[in-house]
Amino acid sequence: MNYPKLELFDIVEFRDGGLAVVLPVSENPEEKELGLYSRNYAFFKNAIIDNLMHNSSSDLDIMKVLKYGKISKNPLFNYEAYMRMVTDILIRRGLCWDDFKGFHMKERLKPYDWTWVREECKEVTMADIEEKFGCKVKIIEENNNG
Repeated sequence: MNYPKLELFDIVEFRDGGLAVVLPVSENPEEKELGLYSRNYAFFKNAIIDNLMHNSSSDLDIMKVLKYGKISKNPLFNYEAYMRMVTDILIRRGLCWDDFKGFHMKERLKPYDWTWVREECKEVTMADIEEKFGCKVKIIEENNNG
């Protein structure tokens, strides 16, 4: 799976549903280190390893990314509306993506679709499958010959 590189102003959603924004760690323009910030979180990006998994808490694994660089090229992109969303995530209310679904571009802001979503495969045992179906199960190979 290809994992996006987190860059300035990207928005991420964690496994627990919380949102954060990628911002500089320092006000010094010479320093290039970025961090993830929101009302609930503040930590250096290096706590997230290459596959966007947090190195100590699975609740903070990154499940979705909104790439600022991609959506800012859209002709309908509105910088002020996007920065309002960033501000809401950091200061006011933006605790989860649903908080932004009812907004409209002319009124406050129009939310954008995620540019990357983690695809996970659920691991199950044969016992799990049999419990789900309520009977014994035999796995057979698919026949694609029509």
